[in-house]
Amino acid sequence: MIMKKSKISKRNSYLIISAFILLAMFQINAQARIYILTLLEKTRASEFIFLAKCVNISDEKYKITSPKLPDKKIQVPRFAAYKIIEVWKGEYDKNTITLDYKFTNEKYKPIICSPSIKREIDEQVVLFIEKDMAIFHGFQGKIQVDEKSAALYRDAVKKFRQLDILTEKEKVLAIIEMVDSNNLQVRESMLRDLREVDNNIYGVEIAHLLEHEDTWIRQSAISALIGTEKKEVSPFVIKVLKDPNPGVRADAADVLKRIDDENITAFLIEAFNDESGLVRRRVVSALSYRLAKEAIPTYLKAFKDNDPLVRVEAVYALSHIKGSKPVPKLLLALKDENARVRQAAVSSLRLYASADIINPVSELLVDEDWGVREYAASCITRIANRGHRELLKKDKIIDDLLRMVEKEERVSVKTGAIYALGAIGTERAIPILLNLLSDTQIEIRSSSAHALSGIGNKDMLPHLRKALENESNEYVANALKNAISQLEK
Repeated sequence: MIMKKSKISKRNSYLIISAFILLAMFQINAQARIYILTLLEKTRASEFIFLAKCVNISDEKYKITSPKLPDKKIQVPRFAAYKIIEVWKGEYDKNTITLDYKFTNEKYKPIICSPSIKREIDEQVVLFIEKDMAIFHGFQGKIQVDEKSAALYRDAVKKFRQLDILTEKEKVLAIIEMVDSNNLQVRESMLRDLREVDNNIYGVEIAHLLEHEDTWIRQSAISALIGTEKKEVSPFVIKVLKDPNPGVRADAADVLKRIDDENITAFLIEAFNDESGLVRRRVVSALSYRLAKEAIPTYLKAFKDNDPLVRVEAVYALSHIKGSKPVPKLLLALKDENARVRQAAVSSLRLYASADIINPVSELLVDEDWGVREYAASCITRIANRGHRELLKKDKIIDDLLRMVEKEERVSVKTGAIYALGAIGTERAIPILLNLLSDTQIEIRSSSAHALSGIGNKDMLPHLRKALENESNEYVANALKNAISQLEK
């Protein structure tokens, strides 16, 4: 075993550091979506790292705009001088460093470097500095520290710099060992770096972390294993299907779905009895991925689950298993109270498009959910293309599709109805389709051209040629050319 389990609970410490990270994220302009770097990432990317103390703040000011007060300018000091106490990275032969906060803020617009606003004489900080002497990634480049925390940061930076001189395997083993560090700065960095480890090569080493007493570590380890095909990890992962944390159990199902081990299916079927809807959902998804025929009873049970997202997974799972005869169940799911279940059902019925499903599917053209209506139109198109267009030429179906073309606001729903009208071949759609050849939406114009060619009326050729002469978009022009070519045959 590479790691040693810590006997001291660090729960409170984790809460403190997590709260700090969340606080930092809330202080960022939400529109910028800045990635919060770990200490390891900052250590690797910085040109210099200093332990320093602020000795002077300039009287010179510069103006910045606050995201909270975009119409007002705030004046803040431009320069701050720091005395270098220790150099932790880089060759630096001076005793002080003067930071130009105006330069840093302008470099990272629209992000305001919050430390540039809040500076204090005698504050002791860790500074992460780039080649151009800007604070690294704005607000992330300065950490206020006392004597105790400074020692933790010093130790962490030292360990991180040593990683870069190790071989790949040595580095991976070191990362896994440091995940259990008492230094939370080291631990948080290592848990994120764990995701970058090749889990097909080092899967077993990562899997040992699943035995750790700490939920955070187990969650990080199981997440790092997602995508592995390494059979040797399955005993570790199967065990955590009973982990106290539902997130760990759910990710365990995700990990197991790709591993070629015939024993896994039985454990996944058992795991469907989990109290967590998230876990049951992932279990059904994993069984479906494995194309497990022996799981058909589980899928049928999942159809009645009280969690609608579990029912969604059951629909997709049953529809892809050969020999499961899913159509009756899919037709029942069309009446589910949850729109996502109905979407999944009508989408899956496209695989079984036949005359037998025309009536229940066509009823969904007036469903309250736009996604259901879109999939219903797509399913109608599939049925028509399988030789049943004459059976679809019913006034109610045509009326509903024409209404969708005229009234739907979403382009995807409208184009779905247009394609369905073309596949059915109804000449009732010709006037509205001709009008749509000049629509502002590219997708509407191109789908209308396609639908007109599907209807097959050669009288449309002059209209299509005229539309081609006036068309400036290459994609639509190609659709018009194809339509003309089809009608000229």
